[in-house]
Amino acid sequence: MAILSNQHYPAVRAALLLGLSAEMLPDDTVASPIFQQAAEAEIVRCDPTAESRTGKEKEAIERAAIYLTAALIAPSIPNVTEHEEDKVRAKVEAINWMERADDLREKATAELNNVLNPSDPLAQRPTAFTLARGERYATF
Repeated sequence: MAILSNQHYPAVRAALLLGLSAEMLPDDTVASPIFQQAAEAEIVRCDPTAESRTGKEKEAIERAAIYLTAALIAPSIPNVTEHEEDKVRAKVEAINWMERADDLREKATAELNNVLNPSDPLAQRPTAFTLARGERYATF
């Protein structure tokens, strides 16, 4: 069972660069084993239960997979700084794709950490201690 489906591919493109179209980065490229499948394998390695999570945890796992897939793709994107179409020339600033990949990796790690290490102290406390009486040597 995959974590991401083709409905997540626009989010992968947007994580890389807003306005990146399916023509520029096709779904088949996003879904390739070296990008999406590698990202999902890394997430499952960190959290073996990732594919069976539900609710907000599932959403966080999906976001982590989106960020990590985009991070794997980023170094492969060419830096096109000028484009001319129908006598209209556009010039944009070059993007440091390695730096962008590092940022996306950090976001993926943060999402995974939110699932694996919840910040809510009550969620980290064992149930026995939240419900048990606080007396020692209590007689029943």
